[in-house]
Amino acid sequence: MANASPSMIAYLVPDLGISFWDYVRRGIEAAAKEGNFGVLVLESHQQPDKEMENAKAAIAAGVRGIIMSPIDADSSPSVLDYCKEHGIPVVLADLGTRSGDYLSYVKSDNASGAYGVGIALARQMKERGWNNEPVGIIAIRHEENREERFAGFRAAMRDEGVGKTELVRHLTTHNQDYCYILTKEMLASSPDVRGIFVMSDHPSYGALRAIREAGRGSEIIVGAFDGSHKLVDLIRKGEVVGTGMQKCYEIGTRSAELLLAHFRGEPVPKVVTVPTIVVTAHNLTSTLPEVSRSVFAGEPA
Repeated sequence: MANASPSMIAYLVPDLGISFWDYVRRGIEAAAKEGNFGVLVLESHQQPDKEMENAKAAIAAGVRGIIMSPIDADSSPSVLDYCKEHGIPVVLADLGTRSGDYLSYVKSDNASGAYGVGIALARQMKERGWNNEPVGIIAIRHEENREERFAGFRAAMRDEGVGKTELVRHLTTHNQDYCYILTKEMLASSPDVRGIFVMSDHPSYGALRAIREAGRGSEIIVGAFDGSHKLVDLIRKGEVVGTGMQKCYEIGTRSAELLLAHFRGEPVPKVVTVPTIVVTAHNLTSTLPEVSRSVFAGEPA
């Protein structure tokens, strides 16, 4: 790899095939350009060894700093230790770490987003008279975000008095095909389930496929998290009750702004929490301008 310019930073990204990460990338590049910096983007394809390889490549290329969205909390400490050894500041974007030193961490308000989705799902269940039926949760692998989304969603269920029986499945592989398998198994083992919260947008498409194949589209209410154009369309159609939409583009811009502020000698906060947007069929029209601006990089939602 050719040496980078002194005015270059790197972004270590798990998977650009997932639109969320691509919008984070675009936010980073936009803010970096404003500060006359370029961005070296290195994709790990959800592989921890590749993540470390990319960190080494970025440092060898001479970048001044790194923005990193870790694959998970267990893969990041070794990368952070390596960066520290080489004097490279790191900003964590959206996903945190179990340990290790970093400059700042830009994260979403996962709990409030999941709470809002939970309220929307629970109220629709109550409207249909499903007060005592089980609710399923399909959880993501990243521990901190997962636990915050659990907490928010469970608080909503308690406040609304539904979902007293909970069915939990874990996405050890972050894709819609694996979520399809988990949902299919959940429907077979617990046919009375009436609500399912999927903690990420792309896996939720697999859950919906399993529900459609079972002929149960009108019998199960689905809530999601994160945001994509496809998910907005599913909310419009009534196939998804709502989502806690993370401001991925804004997470990217804030991450780059903090790193560049550090280069200028300015103090930066250790943690920056970016609000989520709870989007449902009821508020879709009013929330779309903010979704367009802070999620979809100015594209129409």
